[in-house]
Amino acid sequence: MQRLKRAVKRIAAIGTGVAMLGATMTGALAQPDLADYPSPFIVDGKDSGNIAIVVGADARSADTIGALDLAKQLQFDSKVCAPDSAASGS
Repeated sequence: MQRLKRAVKRIAAIGTGVAMLGATMTGALAQPDLADYPSPFIVDGKDSGNIAIVVGADARSADTIGALDLAKQLQFDSKVCAPDSAASGS
């Protein structure tokens, strides 16, 4: 009887571990990666509305410059270029 209890506990522990590992891997695989950048933030040339760049009060200057660089790039990406009819000379 003791062997059966130990076997059931081991099987339950292994099953729980596998379930936790599966949940972790599923969550990690669902995240967008840098190949998709800036698609979570810029959709069809427009700001998606879910952008928040946060810099802490004690942030180093390199972190602040990095945040400003990200903001600049997102602003540049959130535009749609259109030809200028006055520049074509007609």
